[in-house]
Amino acid sequence: MRDVVRQELVARQLDEQIVGRFPVGRRLRVLDVGMGQGTQALRLARAGHQVTGLEQDARMIAAAREALSGEPEGIRERMRIIEGDGRDTGVHFLPGSFDVVLCHGVLMYVEEPDPLLAGLARMLAQGGLLSLLVRNGDALAMRPGLSGDWAGARAAFDTTAYRNRLGLDVRADRLHTLTATLAGIGAPLHAWYGVRVFTDTAADGAELPADLETLLAVEEPGSRAAPPLLRLLGRAQAHRAVDLRGVLEQPHLLGAAGQQFLPVLPEPGLRVPLRGELLGLHRGLDLRPVGLLEPPRPCRHVRLPRMNTSRTEAGSWSGSCSEPMRFAGCAVRNDVVRRRSPPLTAVRRRPAPSSARPSGAGPGVSGENRFVELTLLGTGAPAGLPRPDCPCAACAESLGSDARAATAALVDGTLLLDLTPGAAFAAARAGQSLGGVRQVLLSHPHDGPAVEVPAGLPQPGRVPDGRELALLTGHRVRAVALDAPGTGYAVTGPDGRRLLYLPPGGAPAGLEGGATETYDMVLADVLGRPDGLARLRAVGAVGPTTDVVAVHLDHDVPPGPEVRRRLAAAGARAVPDGTALVVGVYEDVPDVPRRTLVLGGARSGKSVEAERRLEAFPDVLYVATGGSRNGDGEWAARVAAHRERRPGSWRTAETCDLVPLLKDDGPPVLVDCLSLWLTDAMDAVGAWDDAEWADGGERALRTRVRELTEAVRATRRTVVAVSNEVGSGIVPATASGRRYRDELGRLNAAFANECEQVLLVVAGQALVLRG
Repeated sequence: MRDVVRQELVARQLDEQIVGRFPVGRRLRVLDVGMGQGTQALRLARAGHQVTGLEQDARMIAAAREALSGEPEGIRERMRIIEGDGRDTGVHFLPGSFDVVLCHGVLMYVEEPDPLLAGLARMLAQGGLLSLLVRNGDALAMRPGLSGDWAGARAAFDTTAYRNRLGLDVRADRLHTLTATLAGIGAPLHAWYGVRVFTDTAADGAELPADLETLLAVEEPGSRAAPPLLRLLGRAQAHRAVDLRGVLEQPHLLGAAGQQFLPVLPEPGLRVPLRGELLGLHRGLDLRPVGLLEPPRPCRHVRLPRMNTSRTEAGSWSGSCSEPMRFAGCAVRNDVVRRRSPPLTAVRRRPAPSSARPSGAGPGVSGENRFVELTLLGTGAPAGLPRPDCPCAACAESLGSDARAATAALVDGTLLLDLTPGAAFAAARAGQSLGGVRQVLLSHPHDGPAVEVPAGLPQPGRVPDGRELALLTGHRVRAVALDAPGTGYAVTGPDGRRLLYLPPGGAPAGLEGGATETYDMVLADVLGRPDGLARLRAVGAVGPTTDVVAVHLDHDVPPGPEVRRRLAAAGARAVPDGTALVVGVYEDVPDVPRRTLVLGGARSGKSVEAERRLEAFPDVLYVATGGSRNGDGEWAARVAAHRERRPGSWRTAETCDLVPLLKDDGPPVLVDCLSLWLTDAMDAVGAWDDAEWADGGERALRTRVRELTEAVRATRRTVVAVSNEVGSGIVPATASGRRYRDELGRLNAAFANECEQVLLVVAGQALVLRG
C-alpha cells in the first residue's frame, strides 16, 4: 500500500507541473535517474513521452525490462533503459538533453548529493523541470513518535541519519538545504509537496483499501495543509528557510531551470545521443551558480598591454610588456605566483588527505575525483570568423555553428585564457559565469581596439616565460616559450590533468632538449601551424589519447566538413563556440587512418593533399619514385617545387623498392607516386613490348603488384600514397598507352582495397570515396 500511494501521489503532482509548464501535447524528453522497476518511466512513456531510464541495480533493470516487454511496440520504442550510476550522467548524455529529469528515492543513498544534483541540473534544457523525491529530514521524529519511541523521536530532531525498513543506514535531506543547493546549480525551487502522510506508518505488505480513491483524496490535501504549500516562482535569488518539522514524511521537490543558459539540443526524432561529447559534470566538481541573464554591468574600457618580443640567441622568442603586469590579488615570489584572495566557494566534500593533494593546491582544495572542465567561449582567429567585411567564400559560409568568435578559454570557471570582446555574454550563452574568475592571462599581442573588461574581472596579465602561477584552487599555470610572438600556457588541474593552450601562429620552442610529460588536451592553431603539433608529437607531449582541439580557426580553410576532414587527418577536431570539454576524456579523439590513397589528375592538388595529411606528424619519410632524370630541366623544376613544400624535418628517399620500406617499422611514409612506380615496374618486366608482355611480362607485373598490396596490408606504418587517375580521359592512341592506363587502374583498385581511406582530388577539392 505504501508504495502504491507514493507512486500515485508523485504521478499526480508531476502531471500537475508538466501541464502547467509545457504546452499541451508536447512530447517531452524525460530522464529517470534511479528508475527502479520503471513505474514512473513506463507511465510517462505510455503518455507519449520519450523516456530514458538510468539504473545501476541489475535486478531492478531486469524487472523494468520485463515490464516493458509486455507493452505495445510503440511504447517500447519510446523507452530505453541504460545501466549506469546516476552520478555519471555526464558520461552518457550531453548537457541540455532533457526537458524533465526525475530522481526519486535516490538521494538518501548518496553520501554527498551535491555533485549528483549538479549533474542532473546540467542535463536540463532551458525551462526544464527537475523532480526530486527525498526523505524529509525535518520529519524523522514522526515514525518513532507515533510508535511510542519517545527517546528515538527526540534524538531524530538533531540528526539526518536513520535506518530504513530495509535495514540500511541512510540519510535524509532538509528543505532549506535543498532549496539553497537547487538555487546554486541554476534550478531554483519552483514547488514542493508532501508525500504519504497518513499511510507512512502502515505495515509492509499492507493491502490496498477498497476505497483507494478516498484514501488518496485524504492524502493529497493532507500533504499540502500542514505546513502550507510553498511555491517559489520566477527569478528570485533570495530563499526563505522553512520549518517543516511536522507531518511531512517525504517531500517531493521540483526545481525549474528557467534561468540558465544551457546548450539545447535540436529535437529531430527526440533521440538523445549517448556518449556524445562527455560534457556533463562528473563526481566531485565544484558547484557554481550558472550564468544568469543580467543587465549589462558597468564595464571599464582598457587597452590590453602590448607585448614586445625579441629573438634570443637560442632561437626562441622572449616577451615582455610595455606596461607593468599586475596580477590582481597575487604576489610574485621567486618563480611562483600565489593568490592572496580566498579560494572559491565549493560544495561540501570530504577533504583529501594531504598526500593526495596535488602540488600547489591550497588548503581545503581537494584533488580527489576532481575533473578539469574547459569551456571554449570562442574558437576563431583574433578577427573572428567570418572576418568583418571579408567577401571570401569561406567567410560567406561561416554561419551558425561555423561562425566563431575570437578564441578564449574558461578553465573551471576560475581561470580565463585570453580576454576577447563580449566574453561575458559568450560565457552566459555557454551556461557559465565570469563571476568566479580569479585570473585572466593573455597569450598573444593585442593590436585591436580597446577591450571591455567587465566589472569584477581581474586586470589581464601575462606570465613571463618559464615562470609558474599557482592558484589556491589547485590549478598551476606554467608559461611556455614559443617560436613566435606570444606565450603558451601549460595548465595542471587539481587532479593532475594537463592542458596546453597555444596562441595563434605559435608553436613551442626548445622542446628538443628535454623530456616532457604527455598532455591530456592541447588547444592549438592546428591548421595554421601543423608543424607545432608535429614537434609536440616528436617529444611525446602529444600521444594517442591526447585530445587535440583546433582553435584560432580562420578563413584559410572552408568551414564545415572540409575543416573537420583536414583536422581528423591530423588527429585533431574542432568544436563550436560554447562547447564544454572535460580534460582527460579521449573518447572523441579522432582515429587517424593508417593507410590512405590519394587519387587525382595532373595538377589537381593531390600531392598537396597528401603532404597536408602528414604535416602534423614528425620524421615523415617521403618516398619519391620518379628519380632525378638527369638533363630534364622541367622535371628538375617539379622536384624542386615539391621539396620546397615539404617540412624541413622530413627525410627523402628516392626509390621504387617499396616493399622493404613497408615491412620495416618506422615513422609515417608518403609515397609519391604509384603511377611512376608502375612505370618503373613495367620497364623492368618489358611490358612495352607485346612479345615480352605475352611471354611472362604480364605475370611478372601481376606478381609485383600483389607483393606491393600484400606489404600494404601487413604494414604497421602510417602510409599515404599518391596516384594518378587516368581512366577518365581520352583513350590512348597506342597499345602501350592503353596497357599502361589499364594496369594503373588495376593497381589503384588493388591498393585502394587495402586502405582505410581513399580520396579523389578534383580542382583542389578532396572528395572522400572511402573512410
